[in-house]
Amino acid sequence: GTDVVINYDIQYDLITAAFEGGIGDYCTMFEPAATVFQNAGKGYIKEAVGPQCGEIPYTAFCATKGYLKANENKVKAFLRALQKGVDYVRDNTPEKVAQAVAPSFVGVDYEVLVSAIRNYKNIGAYVTDMHLSKESFERLQDVIIEAGIMTKRATYSDVVNHGYLG
Repeated sequence: GTDVVINYDIQYDLITAAFEGGIGDYCTMFEPAATVFQNAGKGYIKEAVGPQCGEIPYTAFCATKGYLKANENKVKAFLRALQKGVDYVRDNTPEKVAQAVAPSFVGVDYEVLVSAIRNYKNIGAYVTDMHLSKESFERLQDVIIEAGIMTKRATYSDVVNHGYLG
């Protein structure tokens, strides 16, 4: 439409409830919440917004230089475990991934998980390379600055350390 109003006043974790309560014509939801919402007849998945946004590292891990130095073996083991998970999601079907993650989604139907994982795989939402690119780092900062959480940009080379990824 021509009279678009974007509401920034709703706390992020309350967006779905606000939408269900009649606020707004559209909202964003992560999976599997979007599929659960649609399957309950409360709305429709119109489109994934991720592909229009570009790569954004929704999950990033931070540690101090002191922690990294004192716990190098733990950090490397943690990153190896994460890489195994990344590889598993990349190399397996949505059905197999859903079986593996189901214990972390108590109360969510298996078929909903399969659908959610398939949706994310179809749009390339799952990372395949754990190296944080400068472009996605800058995009993440754009989001954080737009949200008013951060006012000054960090320098990529000062805060990103790929040395532990191998």
